[in-house]
Amino acid sequence: MASRRHLLLTVALLATLAATAWLAGNEPPDGDPKAPRAGGDRREARPRPAAETAVRVPDSQALQREPFAGESANLFAAHSWQPPPPPPQLVPAPAPTAPPLPFRFLGQMIEGDKTVVFLASGNRTLLVRAGDTLDGTYQVESVGPTAVAFLYRPLNERQLLSYGRMN
Repeated sequence: MASRRHLLLTVALLATLAATAWLAGNEPPDGDPKAPRAGGDRREARPRPAAETAVRVPDSQALQREPFAGESANLFAAHSWQPPPPPPQLVPAPAPTAPPLPFRFLGQMIEGDKTVVFLASGNRTLLVRAGDTLDGTYQVESVGPTAVAFLYRPLNERQLLSYGRMN
């Protein structure tokens, strides 16, 4: 029984292979309407000129498809129906100003008709008279009995260090 079964399966396999080979030999090339069809036209095959048998390669432009409009969109992106906010308005930057005075008043001394003021700047003690320049940045314009007037040279801005009247 098993040998008969093997014989039947072998015959079926050979028949399938023969039918496949026969159909593959009669298959027309794509796009050739005059070629014989499988199981149909049994005319003798005539040799064709080389121009007819050449493989036609389609233009690369014809092979490219146009992208789908929604193809690159994120399907799960959040969507708001609110109108977009207005663009930010440009606010001009404020004009630069001099930094606060880095000096503290410590005291004053009168020498003849001129007043000398003692100032502290960090760990330094400075003796200041009218016309002096401090750190290359501040110029002492005037020294009075209740205030010292400075000129901040980088911006040409005047600043005043006030203190009470000394006795």
